[in-house]
Amino acid sequence: MQAYEKVTGKSAFDPIEKVDATVLGAMLWACLIHEDESITLKEVGKLVTMKNLNYVAGKLNKVIEESIQTDSEESGESSKN
Repeated sequence: MQAYEKVTGKSAFDPIEKVDATVLGAMLWACLIHEDESITLKEVGKLVTMKNLNYVAGKLNKVIEESIQTDSEESGESSKN
């Protein structure tokens, strides 16, 4: 999420006051660069439109929730050892 923070100047953990294509594009890009380091913010920005904004937001929310849940479970397991 450092990439998101660098591009937006906002913490990835701060509540997003206004969800728009720019914010979602930056978040999606930050997630995708781990898979393809050559993908640009501009390329990802073209993928997020007003038509699919809610869909993308829902999928990103699900990924973030699952990531947080996985991190919590791993932390719990490591503290038991």
